[in-house]
Amino acid sequence: MNIIQMSISAAILILIIVVVRSLAIHKLPKKTFTVLWGVALFRLLLPFYIPISLPSTAYTITDRVAEFGMSATISQPINPIIEVEASDINVLASEAPSLLMVLWITGVIFLILFFIITHLYRRRLYKMSLPVENDFINAWQNCNKLMRFIQIRKSDRIAAPMTYGILKPVILFPKATDWQDAAELRYVLTHELTHIRRFDVLTKWLLAAALCVHWFNPLVWVMYILASRDIEVACDETVVQAFGETEKSAYALALIGLEERRSGFSPLCNNFAKNAISERINVIMKTKKATPVGKTLALVLIFMLTFGTLTVFTAESELSVPNSADELIEVFGTMDSLRAKMILLSMEMSNATNMGTLGSQMGVLGSQMGELGRKVKDFANNQPVSRQDAMDIAMSFAGLTVEDNELHSFEVTDARPVWIYDTAVQSFGISDNRLVWEITFLNPTANYDVVIDAYTGEVYTSPRS
Repeated sequence: MNIIQMSISAAILILIIVVVRSLAIHKLPKKTFTVLWGVALFRLLLPFYIPISLPSTAYTITDRVAEFGMSATISQPINPIIEVEASDINVLASEAPSLLMVLWITGVIFLILFFIITHLYRRRLYKMSLPVENDFINAWQNCNKLMRFIQIRKSDRIAAPMTYGILKPVILFPKATDWQDAAELRYVLTHELTHIRRFDVLTKWLLAAALCVHWFNPLVWVMYILASRDIEVACDETVVQAFGETEKSAYALALIGLEERRSGFSPLCNNFAKNAISERINVIMKTKKATPVGKTLALVLIFMLTFGTLTVFTAESELSVPNSADELIEVFGTMDSLRAKMILLSMEMSNATNMGTLGSQMGVLGSQMGELGRKVKDFANNQPVSRQDAMDIAMSFAGLTVEDNELHSFEVTDARPVWIYDTAVQSFGISDNRLVWEITFLNPTANYDVVIDAYTGEVYTSPRS
């Protein structure tokens, strides 16, 4: 998947999460939404999916090609030699206007610099902080030890509590904190400890990375804002559950007081009071113990969206692995049609404004080409001369003198099955159309194109123009 495909796929998922969030934020466990944002992050940052085949009667290759306005049947091949293996084509990188690529890279660099410079500036201020010497704080640290040692410090450069650091977490208090208010200290420490346990600072880094890469997608900005807010809301829920519903009002009042003193922008840290205070207060007051039904719905929702995001349904072609030359020719015809459509799409993308749609179509066509290519390779490997046999024959042939011109390549790097016919048949001196292995040599200056008959192992050469 290329960047455009990943962004479109994630945009659909983000829309679903936003709708579910607006309808069920008071009904589902709040951690549900942080998990769902994690699924969206996966789609934005990792170009992987799990293919799942559907029965051919439900959805065939021909059906998929028809969706793009063309038939899979072709009467006249476009090229005299049809290559079976379609490489992963990233048309956006090779065919799209260079201006778009420059704009994208410029945006990525700008946002990376913004996040890093802002973070480094804030970290420089945080390093001026001092350790907290307080009996209550020391007792709390002794009762809440993690594998990662947690520092608790104070600074006159901030106005509200916050957490930073992943491997060496630090809970940072304002220097003016009321150290005698044990209730507020418990709320703050429990809230920040939850951030540390859940690696929320790392999550903020990943959100920033997704925003840098997909800055052109407005829904990713929406995700960045809402996911940051839901991280805080999930921690609020944990605090309420830890102290009981009877202390919801007291916690909400503490939150309001901290919000009034909140500090500047720290995009890669977790501030105790950072996002949408009114929504957080509303969620706190409506927080109830999760019911079995709510937990079940949350698990089902997470499973469905994760499954839908990480899998791609592909059709099993009615051709399956070809069993005869006629079926093989039909596969090649389909591939030739797909290649023609890809060429047309690449030409459209040169001046198109709907790059996302065209890029998605190109990705589907490329996937179909790869699927058919694998089927033909399986067919070719079952012939008397397999791919490895063809490479062995080519190795023994390389370096021999052919018509007084030495073949300058001595290392065979690949053999690909191709269907050779028409003018190519005449060029190679072959008597009729047939399946051959096209040999690729390491040295690109070889004087001859070389193919090997997949049935007899005979070597044919054609001088390069």
